[in-house]
Amino acid sequence: MNIIQRNNVQHLKAQTADAPTLIYGHGFGCNQDMWSKVTPAFTEHWHQVLFDYVGSGRSDANAFHPARYAQLEGYVEDLLEVCDALELSGDLTFVGHSISCSIGILAWCPPTRLPLSPGSSLTASARPIQSWLMPSLRPPSSPISARRCHCARCPA
Repeated sequence: MNIIQRNNVQHLKAQTADAPTLIYGHGFGCNQDMWSKVTPAFTEHWHQVLFDYVGSGRSDANAFHPARYAQLEGYVEDLLEVCDALELSGDLTFVGHSISCSIGILAWCPPTRLPLSPGSSLTASARPIQSWLMPSLRPPSSPISARRCHCARCPA
């Protein structure tokens, strides 16, 4: 099956070919539309990738297999397959909302291979993105941001 269609992937290109890439992962009960107020701010200098996890949004519902998606690793595979289908590598920043924080961390840790370069970052927010955009609310003072994995599977 075509991964781009299966996950309803949208690849928004920046004005410059060598721009870094943002890939957005939504939370459960959401879809890629949740990023619609965020993406316009990055259109000039960032390539942006939006997708729906299988079972969400406009993904292919026929691709949902309970055994695969019974654990987060099924969603990790969705993320990695999207990256592979778009041949993403280099300066890539993953932005995950809610459960996508965990999905992104699992994708980054060995033995998986989220193609983040050494200078890239993994950013996650448990706070809904809409509250970041409301003028009366400020973003959290320290969103989770890591340059190196610290899970039990990775060397210290």
